[in-house]
Amino acid sequence: MALKKKEYDADEEAIFDEAVIYKRGEYWQFRMWLSKEHKYARLSLRTRNRSTAIDKAKLRYHELMAQQLQGKSYFSKTTRQGVDEYLEQRQKDVEAGIIVKGRYSTIKTHLEHWLDFIGRDIKLKELERIDCENYFHERTKTKRNIAISQTTVLNEQSTINAMMSWLYKGRETYIEAFDFKKLPRIDKGDENKRRSSFTDDEVRDIVASLVASMIEAKKTIDERESLMRYIVGYCVFQRSWTPVSG
Repeated sequence: MALKKKEYDADEEAIFDEAVIYKRGEYWQFRMWLSKEHKYARLSLRTRNRSTAIDKAKLRYHELMAQQLQGKSYFSKTTRQGVDEYLEQRQKDVEAGIIVKGRYSTIKTHLEHWLDFIGRDIKLKELERIDCENYFHERTKTKRNIAISQTTVLNEQSTINAMMSWLYKGRETYIEAFDFKKLPRIDKGDENKRRSSFTDDEVRDIVASLVASMIEAKKTIDERESLMRYIVGYCVFQRSWTPVSG
């Protein structure tokens, strides 16, 4: 549907006669009527520059037109919904024995930190590659003076981008991954110390895997091999494991 309005204010401009950009505060916005959905697509172009806004609006216009021709919906799920769907899929991996419950718990924790950072009601299709460039800074700037290691944040970033890749394949986002800032190399002395012990996340995964193995062995405890697995697991669990924080 072509725009009815033919005259525009200084802070408005038509895009291909079917969409318009306009300023709200300091930033340019985009609006386009989607005839198949009988709604306006509205989004922030996240720029103060008019020329940049026009270029981004034209790109969005072509993307929306392509989606309409393919019968796809524009209206996006939220970040909270995206995380829930990804965790549902990973839960199936637990049930299939692909990952252990400890790993699932770690993934869930990582994504909760991401939601705290990005917001829970942000549209997935409005996310851009640079939206998490300050993730490390925000995650290590804690109010309770709790030290968060660079390795922990790197692991979280890896989990986040694994989810984004999955959502992108499902056509829920326009980006496949975030461009996190490249962090300095970890000091070799500190890295050697780290490699001599396990991180909290690694300990949780090991313990969860050990417990799962013991539970499985107990089902056929009358068999020699299962009995040995159970006894070895029990001994290792009793002697080596100490509770980790969190």
